[in-house]
Amino acid sequence: SSASPACCCRACETIAGVIDFHVHQPALVAGAMQYGASEYAEFAAGLGIELSAIFTFDGLRHPGRAANDSLAAFAAAEPNRYVAFATVDPTDPGAAAEIRRCVEEHGMRGVKLHPWVQGFSPPSRLATSSLVNRSSAREMTMLERSRIGWVER
Repeated sequence: SSASPACCCRACETIAGVIDFHVHQPALVAGAMQYGASEYAEFAAGLGIELSAIFTFDGLRHPGRAANDSLAAFAAAEPNRYVAFATVDPTDPGAAAEIRRCVEEHGMRGVKLHPWVQGFSPPSRLATSSLVNRSSAREMTMLERSRIGWVER
């Protein structure tokens, strides 16, 4: 099958196999990653996975520019195998600008939020509404990793 005309991702043009839609960039342990982008891409290919949507791990607790830049560098090492998703703190006034930067500088295709880790409650707050509107206007995917119970800041 062919990719949607709205997609600018080179990887999507040739995918006919398995897409893993939940991969995290490895966490930094003692200042180093446990494996690299090419190592993981080779491992995934051995499982028949052609494309992975990749998210930051370290950015879950510390979202922002540094985490997004690290993820962008990881994904850039295998541009035909990874589609990167930014993360931001939706209560940060600069969140929308960071999303825009990730799209324009790094070509990121979406945003992933973790209310239970980032300390906001989607049902009771409007914290994500401006991000949702801006992401929709940019034709980006916004994922929210929820679980039972939220923590209010």
